[in-house]
Order: sequence, then structure tokens, then C-alpha cells
Amino acid sequence: MLASAAVEWHRLGSRRRPPVPSERVLLSSGDRWRELRVDLIDLMGPRVIPEVTLPEHLVVLHVDGPAPTDVWFAGRRVTGSCLPDDVCIVPAQIPTALRRDAPGRIVMARLAGPLVAQAIRDERGGEARQVMPTVCARDPLLGELIRALTDEVLADNPGGSLYAETLGASIAVQLLRKHAGAPPTPKRRQGLGTRELRLLTEYIEAHLAEAIHLSALADVAAMSTYQLVRRFKESTGLPPHRYVLRRRTERARALLRQPGASILEVALACGFSSQSHFATVFRSLTGVSPRAYRDG
Repeated sequence: MLASAAVEWHRLGSRRRPPVPSERVLLSSGDRWRELRVDLIDLMGPRVIPEVTLPEHLVVLHVDGPAPTDVWFAGRRVTGSCLPDDVCIVPAQIPTALRRDAPGRIVMARLAGPLVAQAIRDERGGEARQVMPTVCARDPLLGELIRALTDEVLADNPGGSLYAETLGASIAVQLLRKHAGAPPTPKRRQGLGTRELRLLTEYIEAHLAEAIHLSALADVAAMSTYQLVRRFKESTGLPPHRYVLRRRTERARALLRQPGASILEVALACGFSSQSHFATVFRSLTGVSPRAYRDG
């Protein structure tokens, strides 16, 4: 999962996770994503966390193991031996204490309460549901989503905040579908209305040169982030981040045909974080490099 060069992500500076005794932070998304954070951590020895009430939901993916683990949720003790790819879930607003009796590597994903609350409204029409405390459980999909976030950090977030926030919304839904108190009632899928789709596409076109956040798109459509992702894909055949990449690439094709077009200037004008990121995306969608397309 991690190359040794990953420690270079400490260049985040102020976004770096505050140091904790007996921990070494290898990767951190810092504050670059809204309502979502991921940290890859080496625990240097046994770890004891006194009782604390977290403001956000915490999902821990164990990279190695076994690791004997005791967790106290509101005074109730749960014991397990966490193996690689097991997850532990600490819901928000529940007093929790933890003891892990072995060193090792973990990924900590933190989801703000509003992100999970939006998923609750989508899955149950507003009915209150509680994410349940979980210790040393196997959830392949949840693990895959958290690893995808970690890989995104390792690659310096080439997909942008929109892709990471989409993964965060998917994690919130998986918490509710598999780790909440009651199973969701299936809802009929439906796409966006004509007006909603028009407002979203107009917003995307107007902001292609900027960072586009999932929460901003949700505000435009007056719906939750998870509802937006689901209905947007139903209407367009693409999740929002893929749609944005395609529109940026189509605009880049037009700009590259203009006399004297600089590839770097085109990349920045179309919202790509760097010329190399632009070249990677452009080639994957068109089959040729930006330079070959421009000069062809």
C-alpha cells in the first residue's frame, strides 16, 4: 500500500496531523477535503486511549496483524484480535476507550457527522439510525474504499477533491448499510430533473478552471452529496468526477487547436492540477498526448 517515498507527504505543513506519542504519521490528507480526513499511521508500540467522545465517525483499517484489541463503548467491553484488512468503527458522540496490545500499521478515516447524516436521510427518508460500534470486523468494500483514499493521498490527490469526497460519501453509505442498527428500506432509483441537471451542468461549465467540490454541486441541486452522486450518474451515465474530467478534456481539445496554445496554460485553464496530470487524463480519454493532438 505504501512506498517509502510516502513520508514526503509531511510537506503538507499546517495540514499535517498533530503528533501523538507512540505514533508516526506516514500520510495525511490534512484539511484538503471537506468533512473527510485520512491518516496512515505506524503505531510504534502498544497503545492505550482513555475514554473520549469523538465529534466525528472514525473507521480504522488494520494493515497488518494480528493485534489483540479491547474497546469500551459507553462502558461495554468488546474484545477481538484484528487481522489485516479488518475494520474497527467508533461512532461519533459515543464515549469510547481503546487498548491495542501490539505495534503495527493502521489507516484512520474520519467522517464528519453531517456527511453520515446526509446518507441517513437518503437511505431511510430521514429516519434516525445509529452507526454501531464495531471491532475487528471484515468488510471488503469498506476496506477497498479506505485504501482508495490512501492511494489518492499517496499520489498527491490527482483526482482532486471531488473524487475524494465521492469516496467519502460512499464510505458513509457503507457504514449505514452494513454497520447501522437497522437495514435500509430499498428506494426507487431516479435521475435528476431537467432543471437540476441544467443547473449542475451550467455550474460545472462556469467553474471548470477551478476546484469543484462535491458539496458545492449538492448545494446547487439542493440535495445531499450521496443523493447527488447517485442521481447524477443515473442521468448522465457518469459519476460527477468523471463527468468533470470529460468536460475539462473536451474544453482542452478546443483550446489546443488555437494558434500558439501552450500545453501548461491549457492545463491550468481547464482546471488540471499540473501538466503531468493533464497529460495522463487527456491520453486516457483521447488515446493521444496533448502535444500530439495539438500538433496533429
